[in-house]
Formats: sequence, structure tokens, C-alpha cells
Amino acid sequence: MSAAPVYVAERTAARAGAVLVVDDDDAMRETAVEILAATGLQAEGAASAAAARTLQATLRPEVALVDQRLPD
Repeated sequence: MSAAPVYVAERTAARAGAVLVVDDDDAMRETAVEILAATGLQAEGAASAAAARTLQATLRPEVALVDQRLPD
């Protein structure tokens, strides 16, 4: 039995999607944004649900990574 192949999608800065990271933990949010940006994605962070709603209107992210235990 062989392992299933692993496919890695490469993105360039020109094709990069937008990702919104929402987390009230500064270190987690900043680390996630840095890692995503290093892969060529446009990544932005928000520390609260209210800030995320404001940012999503201008960023128009394809994906949002959201902490399930936000205080607001």
C-alpha cells in the first residue's frame, strides 16, 4: 500500500489570495500573518471581531482564520 501523493499549490505574489487572521492573542495572530505573507499571500490580522468586520470590507479575503474564543 503506497501513500497518497501530496500536492503543493504554489502561489506567486501576483496570484496571491487574501487571508484575514482574527485572533486576540497578539503572538498567534502576528505569527500566522508572517507565515502566510512569507508564502506570497496577502495576509492581514485583526485582534477582534469588530476589527475583522471593518477590515474584511476593504481586504475582501478569500479565507478567514478565526479564533473560536474571541472576547467579543
